[in-house]
Amino acid sequence: MQYPRDLKVLPIAAARRGRPPIGFGFEVADGLEVELPEAANQPLVRCVENAAGQAIGVLEIDVVAAALVVDPARALAEIAGAAVERLGGGGSLRAQPPVAFELGVDVHGVRVTADLLREAGGGRPALPYLTAVALAGPSVRGSVLIMIRAAADVWDAGDRVLESLQLLDRDRGSGRGGGAAMPLAGR
Repeated sequence: MQYPRDLKVLPIAAARRGRPPIGFGFEVADGLEVELPEAANQPLVRCVENAAGQAIGVLEIDVVAAALVVDPARALAEIAGAAVERLGGGGSLRAQPPVAFELGVDVHGVRVTADLLREAGGGRPALPYLTAVALAGPSVRGSVLIMIRAAADVWDAGDRVLESLQLLDRDRGSGRGGGAAMPLAGR
């Protein structure tokens, strides 16, 4: 299925899966294949870029419940850190400390990056560069979680998606995560 260049996932899509009613929009970068999995245990969006029959990057976006009232930076760091662990699949990771950032008054987040040195079975990973970003907008009930696995430490299509990301919160307006200096995917 062909998707528009600007894709929006409305808050109702997350709410139908029992998640906080937070949506998001982003620019579909050239070369990305977009999937909208329907299973409740899958992310809301999966984007894959292939070259020569091999995946060079996979980006997944989901909404997760989180208690962001007392210490939002810590909660977001825990969400992003747990996501990197899941992306590593039990393999050997070299993770960097979490990096907190703010994008205006409405959007803040935490980025965690890691190198997957070996897969759980000892093999060399095809997508060893891992990034997880947990973003929170005006809602204090949940976060948008972006998970990236890439073949190189710089993945242009993934960077373009992150730079264009926009949060849509049913209850409290929206916050744009793009534009100037979105320090999400870079190392």
